[in-house]
Amino acid sequence: MAVKLLNAVDALNYATSHLHRYLDEHAARSEGPNIGLRGEHLTITFLSLDRVDLSRRLLNSIESQMPDFAGEVLIFDNGSSKRTLATLREFMSHSNLRIRLVQSEENLGVACGRNRAIAEVNSSWVMSLDNDVFFIKDPRRTIQME
Repeated sequence: MAVKLLNAVDALNYATSHLHRYLDEHAARSEGPNIGLRGEHLTITFLSLDRVDLSRRLLNSIESQMPDFAGEVLIFDNGSSKRTLATLREFMSHSNLRIRLVQSEENLGVACGRNRAIAEVNSSWVMSLDNDVFFIKDPRRTIQME
């Protein structure tokens, strides 16, 4: 079936190969290129604002779907209540994940909050999520390949 294109829209052929990952300067690392096989070079970050149940669900999904996750989880709290922060810290204290909580005293909004979170990242790769997202399978292999 032929696709009709709008004026000023051109179709391009695109070629790809699974071998492109070997172009990465770190392709020969024992943990593999880019994010690493266990996510060693990946920070998963999300904003939190008083919806601690959603944050816990996301964190639980990381633990259950990626039990060997070797990266960092960075939570940027966008002005939650003290009670919410206490609940989140309690959950974090029992987690097997490496979690770092960065607090803002006020709600900076989504865009500014995400930018501030990114500024806190210490890894070479970052995955920015909403806290109402959760994992149903381990995405690392696909991410590393793509």
